[in-house]
Amino acid sequence: MISHREALRASILVSVSLTPGAACSDTFTAAEEAAGGASAGTGGTTADGTGGTTADGTGGTDTGGSGGTTAGGSGGTTADGTGGTTTGGSGGDAGTAGSGGTTTGGTGGTTTGGSGGYAGTAGTGGDSCAYEMCGADCIDLAVDAAHCGACDYGCVGGRTCDGGTCTNTWVVISEFGAPSARIRHSAVWDGSSFHTTGGGIGGVTMGTKTGGRYHPDADSWTPAPELTSERCAHIMVHGPDGTFAYGGLKDCRDGTTTVAALDQLVGTVWQGVNQNNVPEARYSLSALWAFGELFTYGGSSKTVAYTSLAASYDPDDASWADLHCTAAYCARAGRFSAFVDGDVIRVWGGGGPGQSALNYGMVYDPDDDDDWSKWMPLPEGTPAVLDQIADAGDYVYALVPDGTGTNTDNACGGDVRVIVYDKTAGIWRRGPIAPAGMSAAAAVAWSGTEFIAWSGQCGTGASDVGARYQPPADPSTLPALVP
Repeated sequence: MISHREALRASILVSVSLTPGAACSDTFTAAEEAAGGASAGTGGTTADGTGGTTADGTGGTDTGGSGGTTAGGSGGTTADGTGGTTTGGSGGDAGTAGSGGTTTGGTGGTTTGGSGGYAGTAGTGGDSCAYEMCGADCIDLAVDAAHCGACDYGCVGGRTCDGGTCTNTWVVISEFGAPSARIRHSAVWDGSSFHTTGGGIGGVTMGTKTGGRYHPDADSWTPAPELTSERCAHIMVHGPDGTFAYGGLKDCRDGTTTVAALDQLVGTVWQGVNQNNVPEARYSLSALWAFGELFTYGGSSKTVAYTSLAASYDPDDASWADLHCTAAYCARAGRFSAFVDGDVIRVWGGGGPGQSALNYGMVYDPDDDDDWSKWMPLPEGTPAVLDQIADAGDYVYALVPDGTGTNTDNACGGDVRVIVYDKTAGIWRRGPIAPAGMSAAAAVAWSGTEFIAWSGQCGTGASDVGARYQPPADPSTLPALVP
């Protein structure tokens, strides 16, 4: 039988009808064939021409004159013209007389038509829209908060639409009911809230079990269930099989206090998971949900500062599979992260043996005998520190102090900005400056519409600032980080 893991690895990861014109008739009444017809003129309909009538010229008398009624000319009604609705063409149908006309014609007129022909098709554009058609509605994408920059792209969090961008792009989140400020914590979007747990409260201290859930719709916090053990420098991952917490330290100050337990949130309670083939306990590792499994890579252990250990957890059989990278350059720890890019996993940031900042990444291909290879060169401007990222599908969001690719553990202040990795273009893009007091080491997550970041190291303490960033409808319009 094909295992869950084999089946999943065979797949890829995971987000104005115009009314036709009325039929044209080539048969006309005697009156219609007379100059000017029954109700014609410029914009007339049934019998057109410029004002002609039975055998008249400009300004004839019988039934014509400028401004006929029945079938459409330019702007007509029953029959269409420019802006019209049903049939008609510019100048109407079955026109006869025109300016200076005779029995069947005038200037430009003929037996069956005047200027613009007869029984034309739909007018130019039908009911014209000077902006953008979003379904049946004509929308100004520059100012409409429900369609800002693109149809159906709505501004959230009380933002308004200005110039096709939801403003303010950053919105500070409420501090009321928020957990205590902390460092080296983790967060996920669990489907309805920004869920953060663990970390060292106030700075480098003992880890904590506590956390909180932030609800963007209400701009409010509620307490989160406590973990089964204190953790900091751990990871949280949310996927179709639930929310998990793994690895980390009990004491943020002591690298020997590693936590091997894998917790899963069941309802409102964290529960320890009985695991098979449990890998070595690690902290400062990277993890994500990929190809139906919980994927982990690198980190530090009690005895090794940089490991090359990689393993994936399959919830169906509660077992781990060894995906160890055996090359000498595989070992990595510190502030790094991983994301899915098509059918591979990419890793960037962090340091390795003898290198505090690695200038290359790693690529893991599950369809190529679990092959590992170097990712080099990295996209220009890739920060050396990338432990907190939010993968939004086509784009990856991260925080850095000034957008130049530098970062430190105590990065905090008004010069922190969001940068966006464009997977399609393979480049980093520059986003706006974050609110004052934001930490570049904040725990982050993508909600589906916003990049949410909260707390993190700030000098020797922890920032209590959190904020939400809403990108433009098309993030590829952001300028390149490196021109």
